[in-house]
Amino acid sequence: MVENSSTAGGGFLPWLDMSGLTNFIMTNATATLSVAGLTNNNAPRGSGRFDLAQTNTITANAINVALGTGNGGIGGTINLGAGSNTLNVGSINLAGGKINTATIKFLGATGGLRIRGTTGADSDRNVGFFFGNRTTSGSGQAKGALDTIGGHPADIKASVATLGRSTSTDQGVGSIAFDAGHD
Repeated sequence: MVENSSTAGGGFLPWLDMSGLTNFIMTNATATLSVAGLTNNNAPRGSGRFDLAQTNTITANAINVALGTGNGGIGGTINLGAGSNTLNVGSINLAGGKINTATIKFLGATGGLRIRGTTGADSDRNVGFFFGNRTTSGSGQAKGALDTIGGHPADIKASVATLGRSTSTDQGVGSIAFDAGHD
């Protein structure tokens, strides 16, 4: 987990930088990778940044970025590596809870992304995307984005995509942006 919560405004940005590593492998299909706030956590002002290695394979039950239900903070970012990035996950949750901003994007001009369910099998589409899922009252938006624009190849198979949902009077905003894919 890469996370900071602060009761005061401003906070600081905890940053785990693995971009100097060649490979990063995480294999635990029951684990949750969290950046900038935990699910159902009233921690205010969550923030965090996680720069992945050049080549990455992550197998986890969930990837959660900026899900705290307290007041908004700096937000959370996962920067994908310059090589292949394989995410075998049950769900990707970006900017849930209250006032949060979360992004998964590429740090540089190279790199590709492949997303499958936790088995990693090409046929495994058991992945749910939940971006901008605002579930707490109060003011402000929850904004979540998966951004692969810039010629980054993306090979994504998912069964559910919930973008910009709100159970509050304020908005949830979610987006998936890509310009290069796999057929």
